[in-house]
Amino acid sequence: MFSVRYKIQIINLTLPLGVQNYILDIKVVVLLSVFLLFGSAVHGQLGFCQGNSGDIIFSENFGTGHGIGPALAAGTTTYTFVNTAGPQDGEYTIANSTDFYGWNLPFDHTVSDSNGKALIVNASFTTGEFYSIAVNGLCENTTYEFSSWLINILPSYGCDGNGIPVNVQFQIWDDTNTSLLASGDTGNIYGTSSPTWQPYGLVFQTLANQTSVILKMINNGAGGCGNDLAIDDIVFKSCGDGILTQDQNSSQAVTRCSTQGPFSETLTAVPDYSVYSAHYYQWQTSSDNSLWSNVVGENNASIVVSNIMSTTYYRVKVAEYAANLNNSDCITFSEVYGIVVYEAPPEPELACWESAVFDENSCDWLISGTPPEMPVNLECWEYATFNNVSCTWEITGSAPEMPVNLECWQTAVFNTENCEWDLLGEPTVELLESFVVLCEGSTLSLQANGSLANATYLWDTGEFQPVKPVEAPGVYEVLITNGCETIQQTFYVEEAVIPVIESVHSEGHTFIIKLLSEGDFEYSLDGVWYQTSSEFTVSEGALYTVYVRSVGCDAIATTSYLYFKIPKFITPNGDLNNDVFTIRGWDNFSTSEVSIYNRYGRLLYHVKNAPPFWDGTFNNEPLPNSDYWYRIVVDGKVYTGHFTLKH
Repeated sequence: MFSVRYKIQIINLTLPLGVQNYILDIKVVVLLSVFLLFGSAVHGQLGFCQGNSGDIIFSENFGTGHGIGPALAAGTTTYTFVNTAGPQDGEYTIANSTDFYGWNLPFDHTVSDSNGKALIVNASFTTGEFYSIAVNGLCENTTYEFSSWLINILPSYGCDGNGIPVNVQFQIWDDTNTSLLASGDTGNIYGTSSPTWQPYGLVFQTLANQTSVILKMINNGAGGCGNDLAIDDIVFKSCGDGILTQDQNSSQAVTRCSTQGPFSETLTAVPDYSVYSAHYYQWQTSSDNSLWSNVVGENNASIVVSNIMSTTYYRVKVAEYAANLNNSDCITFSEVYGIVVYEAPPEPELACWESAVFDENSCDWLISGTPPEMPVNLECWEYATFNNVSCTWEITGSAPEMPVNLECWQTAVFNTENCEWDLLGEPTVELLESFVVLCEGSTLSLQANGSLANATYLWDTGEFQPVKPVEAPGVYEVLITNGCETIQQTFYVEEAVIPVIESVHSEGHTFIIKLLSEGDFEYSLDGVWYQTSSEFTVSEGALYTVYVRSVGCDAIATTSYLYFKIPKFITPNGDLNNDVFTIRGWDNFSTSEVSIYNRYGRLLYHVKNAPPFWDGTFNNEPLPNSDYWYRIVVDGKVYTGHFTLKH
């Protein structure tokens, strides 16, 4: 017996669907063709199992925890371990992450671990082996899939964009390290802007009596800046065909009703020949699709099952080598075929309007019929009860009687919510308030409300008539009732004080009225239009008559007030606006005298008992712009001040 070994590296190769692998009887060992796992990869990745992958037989995820290490076991690598996350050329470390030298490895690859680690390698300047490990417990004459996850941890912009790509060769050797079973290259793995873990795989077959292999990883890359990588999740799994289990109708499952049993089916295992060239079978059965047992003597591709009365599942375990059929690490299982038997339920209890027919397709009773509709819009006192004998609704109940002998203030209203008569109303007292003004020193008649017919009146002072005369302010109450309705009326009588004017004086354009009496008063300058403010703003000097009256009372006080306006400035420019110093309303004064001086006290203008009229000149000559002073005497009262002359 001899072996022929082939080593193949293929770049950008995509194989057509349905390519099958064959192992020759003369024990020619052929490495499966390398193909792309991800169509967007630049270089070809190694091959993966195209059939069913079995359970994991061997795995290495480099552990978990904080900190660096531990180092690999002796003999695993020719590189030097360093207790830092930044190994140099020809060194390695085991860590959670690294960002040394601009590397980008934020986390390991292992899914769902906590603080997982990865093997971080800074490749040597020279090519050669950097990782080797023995894998034991394999089965002879069995196809296996090796896989591992790699990442180029130097981003594409590292080494000024000229980083050396990662390039690793995987080799599978026999346990004597003398016979190469399979190998394959990753091709160049270039850095990317955001490094990503990528899977690589290799399929190989053990030889007769061979239960151990040696995995080697070889650095194919050149030395220099770059060729930095991390490795995680090294896994070995058995690899077998994808196998369907189907019945004579090519179905992969069937459902039945217990009324149709017992059942018989012919099941056939249909491998896809993606891996195995020979097939050895053992059929198994289970009642729960969990615990399986062998069907004795059933070792062919087909099986006839009969007398099935309950749910039963079937599958077949398949080995490529007869001796491996009873080794769970060396076999593959077909898809499960299920005969699901539904137990027919007993005939249901039916309502009077229902009928039932058993349907074997759904394995259940089909109930039909529509219940009589319940009556709607019932009165609140009515009840609907279903009669199962007549299969109809019966309505019972009687309306509550309306109450009688109500009080005069009461009204009966039927409440459909509680289905009772509600008596509304109560002997209420309507409260009325009236505010009236009593003029000081006069008499006022209070008139009670007359809206109630046949009413009686009772004042709080004992009178029984609807009208009550009062002479003093205060609060007066009268109770008005006709025996059913009642009104309580309250009169608030306020006395209006007769106004007495104390004085009137002016401040600029405003003159203010001051009273000796206190109360609610209104003020007017014409006796027609009144205001509540005691201040008036006027623009013209004149003799004004001031009117003051009490609110709500006709008592009025009057006085005369002579108001004159002294100008603040004159502008003798001929525009007829403020051309001269004059005072309006001057004719209303019995005696008057006006004198005008400059700032040095020189008398410039004087007039007596006549309206002033000064145009800003002296001896017919215009005087300069400046402030000038006046002295005004009106009916014995002296006014002094200054104004401005502006040309």
